[in-house]
This record gives sequence, structure tokens and C-alpha cells, in this order.
Amino acid sequence: MPRKQSKIDLSLHPDVENRVSNITKEYFEKELENLEPIKEGEVNIHTSYIYKNDDEVEASIIIRNGLQQTINFDKFPIMITDEENKIYFRATFDGIGIGDIPPFKARPWKFFIKIDDMFIKDFDGKNLIVKFDTERLKAQVNDANTIDLLLPNDINEDEKEALFEFIKNMPQLEEKTVDFDVFREAYSIEKEILYLTYVVRNGAYQDVKLDYLQYNFSKNGETRQLKIEWDGIIVPKRSIRIFKFEINGIRL
Repeated sequence: MPRKQSKIDLSLHPDVENRVSNITKEYFEKELENLEPIKEGEVNIHTSYIYKNDDEVEASIIIRNGLQQTINFDKFPIMITDEENKIYFRATFDGIGIGDIPPFKARPWKFFIKIDDMFIKDFDGKNLIVKFDTERLKAQVNDANTIDLLLPNDINEDEKEALFEFIKNMPQLEEKTVDFDVFREAYSIEKEILYLTYVVRNGAYQDVKLDYLQYNFSKNGETRQLKIEWDGIIVPKRSIRIFKFEINGIRL
């Protein structure tokens, strides 16, 4: 039997309900009325807007609960994509501030992202969408804990499978530590380009900002120490992030 469509009403967080103007409430209610209905048993994110404001990105969403029970989020894993599913941002937020969403209710929520944390920073003219990151991959840390694995957009299935195997065989990451390793390197003699894929693991409970990554490149018995500078490399708390570099002008 097909699931029937759910009528979803507005539910503001109790902490803000008395501080939100009637005009704002009417705006949310009108937005809800104009959305495609969801079916019973579904939980859905609608993107109201995403825009850039100086060095920050503001995203406003509405979470619709089509379940027959209240839901809440300890962790809130999301991704931001365009209409072609290219990933612009991926992270897990602390979802406690969203609060309890009663059955068949919708909860507006807003979050902010530093522009430096966006995987793709130029999205002018793009229609970006916030989605649940249902395919978030996990890597074990200290057995009882999991941390998020953030993959670049230009990684193919073969690389992905090899990465999983590589990470699985890395030494156990201790809590509150950060470590680095090179997953893959390739050198083009003709182009004088060094291709690097770097694995950075952050077992800490806060984001880590790196100004550079260091690498010792050995070829034909000669070793060169490289300092790969990239202003504001962000590795989110308790995550593994993969970086791909092309370094030009390397002669050996």
C-alpha cells in the first residue's frame, strides 16, 4: 500500500519561539505550504537559501519530520551539493541545538560555514542544496569511537577502495592527536609535476587549521624537502580528510 502524504506544520524551537516575529513565522509557514509534500515515514531537508557573506557562508534549512515519533539529532551529518551532485561541503554538526522535532512538524534551522572550509569556494550562480549525508563513511578510532572520512570530489572508485584499505592498515590513531601520511605519489618527468594524495587524521575534539604540509620527495637517490603551503587547511574535529595536490616545477 502506498504511503500517504504527511501534512507538516511549523514547530519553532522553544528557546526562540517567543523571540520570532509574526512576520517571520508567516514566512516559514508560507514556505512550508509551497513545498512538495513528503510521505509518512520520511525525514526531509529543504534548503531555504545559501549565500556568501564576506568570509562566511550562511545556510538556512527546514527539517521536516514525517515520522510518527519525535526526532532529535545528537550529530547532524550534512553535505552541500549542486544540482549535478558535485560536493561543495561535507561535515557533521552538533545537532543538539536543533532540539526535539515533534511528529509531522517542521523545524527551521540556520548554520554558518567559514568560506575556507568549503571544498569549492566559488559557487556564484550555482543552485546549492543541503542534504543528509546518508553515505557518510566511517573509520574506527580507539574502537569505541568513530570519526568522519571526508573525501575530495575528484576521487574515483578505484582510488576510494584503495584508500579504505590504506586507512584500515594505518597505525591506530590516538585520541586528541593529529597525524599525516602520504597515500599516493606520482611524478611526471615531462610535465615536472608531482602528484600527491595526503591523508590527515584529526583525533582531537576541535578543528585543526594547518598552514602547510611537509613532504620529503625522493627520486634517483636524491631527496628534496617540500613545504606545501595552503592558507587555512581545515581538518574538522574527529575526522580524516584527504587532500590532493599538484606541485609544479619539480625537477630531479
